[in-house]
Amino acid sequence: MNQKTIPVAADWPFITIRQSAGSVRAQDKMREVIRINAARPGSCDCYWFCCDGAGMTLSHAKARAESLVSFRPACEQAGIEFSYQQGVTLRHGGQPPADADACYFKYPDDAWSRDRNGGKCSYYCPSSPVVLAHQTDYAEMLARTLHPVAIWLDDDLRLCHCKTETCFCDRCIRLFNEACGEHVTRESLVKRLWDNPDPDPIRSRWFSFNAGQLARFGAATRAGLDKVNPSIRLAYQSVDASMYYTGPDYRPLLWALSGEGRVQTAIRIGSGHYFERHPREVLDKMMSVIRETERTRAFGSWIGQCSYEMENYTREVLHKSPEAVMIESALALAAGCDALTLYWWDAARDEPLTYYEEFADEVVRYRPYLERVAAVSKRTHAGGAAYRFPQDYLNLKRDFTSSHRLEGMLLSCGIPLTVAEAHPAACYTDDDLSALRLNFPRTPTTSELEAFRDKLDEHSGGNMPVRAGKTHAVALFPRIGDGGGLHAVTVANMSIGRMQGMTLRLRHPAGKRFIWTRPDDSDVELKAGKGMLPTEVVVTVPELPGYAVGTIYCV
Repeated sequence: MNQKTIPVAADWPFITIRQSAGSVRAQDKMREVIRINAARPGSCDCYWFCCDGAGMTLSHAKARAESLVSFRPACEQAGIEFSYQQGVTLRHGGQPPADADACYFKYPDDAWSRDRNGGKCSYYCPSSPVVLAHQTDYAEMLARTLHPVAIWLDDDLRLCHCKTETCFCDRCIRLFNEACGEHVTRESLVKRLWDNPDPDPIRSRWFSFNAGQLARFGAATRAGLDKVNPSIRLAYQSVDASMYYTGPDYRPLLWALSGEGRVQTAIRIGSGHYFERHPREVLDKMMSVIRETERTRAFGSWIGQCSYEMENYTREVLHKSPEAVMIESALALAAGCDALTLYWWDAARDEPLTYYEEFADEVVRYRPYLERVAAVSKRTHAGGAAYRFPQDYLNLKRDFTSSHRLEGMLLSCGIPLTVAEAHPAACYTDDDLSALRLNFPRTPTTSELEAFRDKLDEHSGGNMPVRAGKTHAVALFPRIGDGGGLHAVTVANMSIGRMQGMTLRLRHPAGKRFIWTRPDDSDVELKAGKGMLPTEVVVTVPELPGYAVGTIYCV
């Protein structure tokens, strides 16, 4: 396959590396890091800088931001885009700043959220006029001081820091009543949300109202940038949109960030992390990626990018091995993202420069493979079975999340998954699922898994895009074009051991040649045999090392 014939997303950077506020405290080390990336073209296209100035007085925040300006010449010389992430929006919780701390802006008492009992929370109320005005001023200051290409808002712009708590202050209750035609008090709303065992439409109304609350904050930020430069991009680092009461999706927020479609916006998907000692946990993250990319791209051409958030906790700098980061990145691109945000580097921590060099070298090594996967994902959709929810699931008394550990289990069983926004009338309740788990205490055998996949295939009418043969810890990520043809399938060996040649049945392939590619390896054309169905071909994937990925392109 000629890589040059595959379109790669333009304008938006492909690989971004988020820098922590430590770059302010360790500027010489940060300049060394920039030189490392500059010496390795392709290892980084963009830096997100951060200075922890949000929530401070404008004068203190401006002084923090000015400390980043000195990095701009080196970034421009290296061809690295200079952008910024606001790491604090509504706050992550924790203790609010002490009143005696002169560097922090003094918010009035009603600028803080209230929990379901009326108690004061440690994060801001999204409807507070003071909070919104200060955010507009802060965004304007960033635009004037930094002149960034883009500003990204952190995922603490959500309403679920304390389980399913949002803001139940008098102002938010009044706004909810006005917007939804309700006549509730805080007490009656809380009772209907948590105590009523039956479906209640007020739950979905509260869900959607809170999506608008986030959009209000986004619009305030956009207004500040527009005072200086209306072309500055404004985008969002997300959690799973269906989590708790943040909203059914992020369309209202993203629409506000785009200036109502005037400037392309973007989303960074995949919050959370996994540990290398439990590598299959990454599959749970991939379902969040599939769900959010499918939803977000459907919004329209004003969405410029769906990037992936690669968090490398618990050591907050270079915790995972560089290749583990690249394999996770490949899975995210195969699941639907078209760019990567590698998170995060902290120059103030005592990491040897060789760590940064090894990381950058691995990015350069994997980049050609990653670009090919991303280019196909940008113009296709996820294919497979769908984990469905009832039509009124937003009205049910439940944990208000559409993600479930069952999804990751299905993926690890070689069952490709997609999302379904059209919901059937009935589905499993949480109690049903708990009962099933109690009756499923052991790992199924290969033959049992095959029987399970056969039933799923039968239920779909033979429309599963790819079927795996002998399967052990293999995850499949097929990509389907608008016409229903299979354009590519990424195969991930989630075992620590090598996977010997595995047979795949490809349904409705979009081409007649089947090209297998892996990082560093030359393309291999696979021999295709006839399948059991007239729309099916059979190929055998070459041996795949433990915890590794490869992709078949139908050309």
